[in-house]
Amino acid sequence: MLVIDKLANGAVERIRAEYQEMPGLCLTRRQLRRFCLLDADVCDAAIDELVAAGFLRCWRDNLFVPRTDRAPTIIDHGQLRGILGS
Repeated sequence: MLVIDKLANGAVERIRAEYQEMPGLCLTRRQLRRFCLLDADVCDAAIDELVAAGFLRCWRDNLFVPRTDRAPTIIDHGQLRGILGS
């Protein structure tokens, strides 16, 4: 378990940096694993730590979003295509 804890510490910083760099980022556990190229156990430990620390929260549809005073804006890609005309 110590190896996962060490790897999770680096993953915590990586995930935190991605969310800080991209406001509005909303990802599931699976998407975060792929996005950050992390092992499932390491990623899950990092997400759990970020939730416990109050940096992330689990929102609808199991999306992890930064903890703020307001709900995140979720873009419906079908509506976006209609708006953009593509």
